[in-house]
Amino acid sequence: GRLPGDQQIVYIVGPSVDVRGHIVDENGNALADAYVSMSMSVGSLPGFGQGLQDGSFRSWNVTSASDGSFSLGTVPQHSALHVSVSKRDYQSRATITADIRGAVRWPLKAKPKSERKVLSGMVRLADGRPAKGANVLFGSYRGKSNDSGQFEFSWGYNSPATSLVAYLPGLQPAVRARFAEQLKINSTLQRGIVLQLGEKTLSISGRVLDARGEPLEDVTVLLGDGVSASSNQWLESVLAEQSHKGERTDRSGSFTLTRDFPLAPTTCARLMRRTAWCWNRGRSRLVRVT
Repeated sequence: GRLPGDQQIVYIVGPSVDVRGHIVDENGNALADAYVSMSMSVGSLPGFGQGLQDGSFRSWNVTSASDGSFSLGTVPQHSALHVSVSKRDYQSRATITADIRGAVRWPLKAKPKSERKVLSGMVRLADGRPAKGANVLFGSYRGKSNDSGQFEFSWGYNSPATSLVAYLPGLQPAVRARFAEQLKINSTLQRGIVLQLGEKTLSISGRVLDARGEPLEDVTVLLGDGVSASSNQWLESVLAEQSHKGERTDRSGSFTLTRDFPLAPTTCARLMRRTAWCWNRGRSRLVRVT
């Protein structure tokens, strides 16, 4: 007989298959970041004669690599279990595991443009000329302008506060604040957007000294406003390729800071050793941070 607290373990032996292969588009080109998945409830295995006292849920999932390859691993082989593949801007597909006999090559069909979420427009320089090679960011989605200043890229969900930003190194960026919120009100804004960059950005150079006037070497200098949550700090975080890298002083205590966004009337270079060199309407001075 069974004692209180005993557990019954049931092992089910059945066929399985190693699901691996490549995800490609209609032309045979590799598709990266396609989501391949399969899931099942252990307590309701199809074709099993009696219910199992097991409510656990098993899932397998993986994304395809840059060459479109993926390896989902070994899964049960059954006519009621499906492996699904999905990718933004492509039609999803599903295949029953009973039909998988070896390495697969699954093509995905692109959705019609009318069903896709696409941001398109142009980036211009301050004088109106097209801006070639400008980076365009919309949350985690990004694109780059071509030789004619035009850009186009797919996008998905963003929080209402997400802004649209275009930038080129050395120039002040173009910013459409809370653009996701505007799109929710008027979806036609996703076509024909014009983003105009500003003039050249400023660079700040100086020296870091201690109280005796001696140079401090290897001090990290970060650019930011003296006002918390300012637009400059926000842009520094948005421009991820430029953010929070900072500069280190050399033996003479010298440094030069350049960032791709405009400077506010008062901008401080925050230093790790409790000092800050401040630029204030063209003047500079060394100050103590308390």
